[in-house]
Amino acid sequence: MGKWRSSCVPFGLAALLAAATACSSSERSIADLSSGQPARQIRAAARLVKSPDAKTIPALTAAMRSEDADVRAACSRAIAQTGDRGAIERAATVMAQDAMGPVPDVAIRAVNILGELGQPALPELMTVATVVTEEPLRKASESGLDRLLVPEEVSPTDRDRAMEVLLAALEETDRTLYDASFATLRFVTPLMTESLIEHGLSYPNPFVRKAVAIALSSQATVPVAKALAASLNDPDSDVRTAAAEALGVIRNPGAKEYLQRAAETDIDLGVRRAAQSALDALP
Repeated sequence: MGKWRSSCVPFGLAALLAAATACSSSERSIADLSSGQPARQIRAAARLVKSPDAKTIPALTAAMRSEDADVRAACSRAIAQTGDRGAIERAATVMAQDAMGPVPDVAIRAVNILGELGQPALPELMTVATVVTEEPLRKASESGLDRLLVPEEVSPTDRDRAMEVLLAALEETDRTLYDASFATLRFVTPLMTESLIEHGLSYPNPFVRKAVAIALSSQATVPVAKALAASLNDPDSDVRTAAAEALGVIRNPGAKEYLQRAAETDIDLGVRRAAQSALDALP
């Protein structure tokens, strides 16, 4: 019987031993994260999030400065699991830099991780989407935007920050970059229609307002038709023309009165013609 008693550990002592073991394991993982050895760092990142403590997030964030892309990716994925907004935003900044870097495999993985990081990463993902031109990267960024821009789930703050990024990108004068931004605008229009009405059609730059009016032509809803009808009073003739043309695509009968007024009284011939064409298209 004696030998059985000697192998039994009192419950309280067992708990203390378990806590000490966990603490020791965490400390070893944190030490591995700062080792500068990628293989050890990657394994440590995966271990830390299984039993996180107060030191976990600072350690993972510090390791994001690694020169090794695999380490940065592993730490970003671990940070995503912590749910810490500040750490996620910092990880998103690093992943956005990798996504716009010269190594294709690293770039695509970084774009995918931005989608995994969640809504706090939305502005950085939008930044990437508006500059990448390679098809695999565009598809990956659009997949991430589709994942994060769920209307019922996205926070107003994250949505508005992403919208600011998009609208600013549409001011780009480089044709290639503008085309990338406009392609992103078209993609997110069904997901951000209300924000585009609220912020896009009132943006200070008329070039951007015109782009938004064109993109909104894909949404045949009453709110969009009303917003475009209001844009027939925009001070810029190109914006008014785009709004009239968009209303011709939407073909909402409620816009008839506004189009008639524009067709008859607008000072710009192009606007009058566009408004008349839209009138002719109404059912």
